Amino acid sequence: MNWLRVFWDVITSEEVMRPLIILVAGIISHQVQKYHKHQIASEIIVDVVDYVEEHYQQWGIRGSAKLERFMELFEAEFTKAMGRRPTAAERETAKIKAEAAVCRARRLAAAGGAGAPHRQAASAANAESTRPGRQAGAAPALAVGTKQARA
Repeated sequence: MNWLRVFWDVITSEEVMRPLIILVAGIISHQVQKYHKHQIASEIIVDVVDYVEEHYQQWGIRGSAKLERFMELFEAEFTKAMGRRPTAAERETAKIKAEAAVCRARRLAAAGGAGAPHRQAASAANAESTRPGRQAGAAPALAVGTKQARA
């Protein structure tokens, strides 16, 4: 048991504790930033999917053209929010999530008959948006990560 006491004294010494605390704080900070970036990208995907789904008929596009328009808008909004262009992996993830969101909306519409409730709510929110600089029918001016964007 004497060796355990020596080990504990070494681990809890100031010379060892400071670097350990800095290391743990750095790991936690990295994970928080990683989660925040993922959350911003997810919010952009949802906003752009809703926007495209609301306006594709006005634009006269269908099928793969909708996905192309989604990718154009996603890349523009991602670049504005993150300050860099999305990587190939981020673009692929956005495509998958966008297609999944559209499939979920179709299933909800088929089950409910009157359309997807989340899209109706998003339409109402976009039409009556109180976010600064946002006009009804305008492309999403995303202030992602702010309290106003979540309102």
